[in-house]
Amino acid sequence: MREALRAVPAAQREEWSATIRQWLTSEDSWVPRTGGVVGMFGGMATEPDLVPLIAWLADRGVRAAFFSIDDDKMTPHLVTSSADLRAGKMGVLEPVVPVCEALDVAELDVVLLPGVAFSGVNGARLGRGKGHYDRVLARFPLERLRIGVCFRLQLHDEVPLEAHDRHVQALVTEKGWWRIAD
Repeated sequence: MREALRAVPAAQREEWSATIRQWLTSEDSWVPRTGGVVGMFGGMATEPDLVPLIAWLADRGVRAAFFSIDDDKMTPHLVTSSADLRAGKMGVLEPVVPVCEALDVAELDVVLLPGVAFSGVNGARLGRGKGHYDRVLARFPLERLRIGVCFRLQLHDEVPLEAHDRHVQALVTEKGWWRIAD
């Protein structure tokens, strides 16, 4: 899957990212109430670019949070624009920690999740192997919305799982939304 993602030309990934953002902004059912917080990701070249959603969420009175990474722990921080983000050790965009207010994971209303692969059948998520998001999801309330955001080529019927893995309730790709049945 990693090789397949790297083989997609950058211009194609950006086109797909723009379409994913259109799908996300075409409906508000996933957007939390005014004052709510959406956990987001960004920065890896093979992932959809969600940074432009920061302003769209703000226009709806919803705050965006990106994660700082300190050893094995990820902490969400409120960001108001791309100026609040810097490339971290792993190339992912991280908040400028001294400037951006830290939150507890339980304060997030929705989390948009990256992954290497997802199951369009049961919402299983295969991460990159370090368990960063698995540890975030262990602290994220189960009743809150987890949305996988990926390119269509990352969807498969089955992906390998471990006991601690959490499923997503919905997926969005450049081809549209997938709702996962409980």
